[in-house]
Amino acid sequence: MRIFILDGNEFSSQEAAHDYIARVFRFPDYYGKNLDALFDLLTEYDNHTHVIILHPAIIRKNLGGYGEAILNTFEDASGGNGLHLALDGE
Repeated sequence: MRIFILDGNEFSSQEAAHDYIARVFRFPDYYGKNLDALFDLLTEYDNHTHVIILHPAIIRKNLGGYGEAILNTFEDASGGNGLHLALDGE
């Protein structure tokens, strides 16, 4: 089982968010640092992968609608047989 923990405090801008996500997940260099690319790479994980997002409210506060879109991308990628998602602090 793989567990990835993301801290919402690290999401200070769109660029910082994607850089942080890429580091935590060890995404390849070709990661496009956008929501479509994020979704594509997240859906490559199977149901043995767990993602915990700490402080999601801070992501929404710092990034507004884009922060909500990032969280929605994680939620969308967790559907079906994909990864498991937990939002901690909601």
